[in-house]
Amino acid sequence: MNTKRYTKNKLLLIIIVVVLLSSCTTTTNIQNSKKSFVLPAKNQPLTKKQQVIITSALNACNKNYTKYLSFNNRSFNNDCSGLIYGIFWESGLNLLPEVAKETGGGVLRLHKVLDRHNLIHTNKLPNPGDLIFWDNTYGKWGQKPLSHIGVVVSVKSDGTIEYVHNNTYLGAIRKERMNLYKPHENRPTNNYMRYDSKYKKTAAELFNSFGMAWQL
Repeated sequence: MNTKRYTKNKLLLIIIVVVLLSSCTTTTNIQNSKKSFVLPAKNQPLTKKQQVIITSALNACNKNYTKYLSFNNRSFNNDCSGLIYGIFWESGLNLLPEVAKETGGGVLRLHKVLDRHNLIHTNKLPNPGDLIFWDNTYGKWGQKPLSHIGVVVSVKSDGTIEYVHNNTYLGAIRKERMNLYKPHENRPTNNYMRYDSKYKKTAAELFNSFGMAWQL
């Protein structure tokens, strides 16, 4: 028997086993480290919470607010995130304690909350009641991620998404629309989200993600 060959083969076998075990361990660690993701509840009846959120959002449209927004005897800042806080407050869901745990502006804080709960998604067809996050809706181009927020009130089979948001350009809370399958088409397919002539963009072009805050 060739002792050298036996020793060499045995050593090679040990190396292969170690490599295989290491590979399995690495794969398992990667799989375990992946963030679990909650998919949108497609083709499901609307929950009572979704229905109340949608009703509250639609009732807020075209109301004449001044410095503050008023929902169920509580005042909120007259801006995009203040509108969302108010709508959800009126719907029985106080987002402020969760938002207070995060840092940044109101839109960023809301996104962080939903990301922490694994409730962010980028499907082209959201759920009614989902929040919508947009990027670069004002200011210097490319430097304003997560700059605006609204809430979905209806979703059509052709991809049309109707949403309510605090349109600061027009100074009113409005119901508007976008279609992520046709992001570059103008009205009536998509309302504009940014109006300045240099960077005039539709809502679909500035889309970032959706958040299922109604599941909190």
